[in-house]
Amino acid sequence: MTKTKIFSTSLALVTILLSLSLFLFGCGEKYPVTYGTYVYSGMRLTNVETEENVDQTIDEITSFLRLPVNVTFNEDGTALIQDDDGDYSYTWNYKVSSKGFVTFSGDNADIFDVPGYSNNGYFEGNKFYLRFAFNTNTNEEMYSVSTLSETGTDATA
Repeated sequence: MTKTKIFSTSLALVTILLSLSLFLFGCGEKYPVTYGTYVYSGMRLTNVETEENVDQTIDEITSFLRLPVNVTFNEDGTALIQDDDGDYSYTWNYKVSSKGFVTFSGDNADIFDVPGYSNNGYFEGNKFYLRFAFNTNTNEEMYSVSTLSETGTDATA
């Protein structure tokens, strides 16, 4: 090999390694989660075609289909999901992606799975949106909205 080919090959290898390390570093960023209890506060309908959101408070909800839940996110990677009447509760593990998407796992965690989605919901500000249905007639995702009820602990998950 000539010196030019060796230099070009070395430069290309360094560029590839640098790009790969930057990509892996960017994927490893953590999403800042505020741990604590998120109390049911309403519903969000999201049109997947227009990306338009319609938020409704508890008093404004017109749909008979709703999922009133409170969710407590703990620092140990577990979450307690309870309906607001106290009829049921689940403790599951959760993972949060670097973009704030939440995925639950554990016994019966699939009861909140919506076909076609790889996560169960997401954080946005001091709210947690739990996806519980998709209406194929209106192309709308339905979310239970829970708002952080008390000052939580900021950290990354």
